[in-house]
Amino acid sequence: MFRKIKTLYIFIFVLVVVSHILGLFLRYNNETPPVMAKQETVQKLDLRNVVLERPKVEPKPKPKPKPKPKPKPKPIVKPQPVPEPEITPEVEEVEEIEEVEEVEEAIPQEPSISASQAEVIKSQYMTKIKSAIEAKKYYPKVARRLKHEGSVEISFTILKDGSIKDIRLTNLSKYTRLNEGTLQTLKNVGKFDPIPEELELQKWEIVVPLEYTLR
Repeated sequence: MFRKIKTLYIFIFVLVVVSHILGLFLRYNNETPPVMAKQETVQKLDLRNVVLERPKVEPKPKPKPKPKPKPKPKPIVKPQPVPEPEITPEVEEVEEIEEVEEVEEAIPQEPSISASQAEVIKSQYMTKIKSAIEAKKYYPKVARRLKHEGSVEISFTILKDGSIKDIRLTNLSKYTRLNEGTLQTLKNVGKFDPIPEELELQKWEIVVPLEYTLR
């Protein structure tokens, strides 16, 4: 770009100089006759030492720095008042007199009956249970007609008052109707005699087999 500007300046300068010389030459020919014309020396212009001034380029203005945001003022924290220590009045220690009660040593009570007597009572009670079951045993009519025979073992718990709970079959028969007949037998019994007081039992788990045979 700069070279083009420099060439343009030189071209204009040369054009001005040439037009000026031509003007002087024409003026001289018109005013002075050819005979009386004096020889004039024409000065030659040396353009080699001509220095062209570069156009001044104004620098671009620097962008103004953005103002820094002002820091927010920190909130002033007021010191909390320190509570004064409470002065508690001295309390006189009162000696507590604990009453010591004499505890009588528990003397283990001897069983009311012997082991042999307990076994006899248990055996008698089991006989009553089996008799009650046999009296209420339910033999399904369909099983009789189909001549189904077999043994079913049933387990249950007798409470102190003779009521029955936790009934379950521990040994099943291959015939479903005989298994159902055993459960129905316990429902028919409903409740046994209470457990004898001499045994001192709150509950008693019993397992009884039921035989289903055709006579």
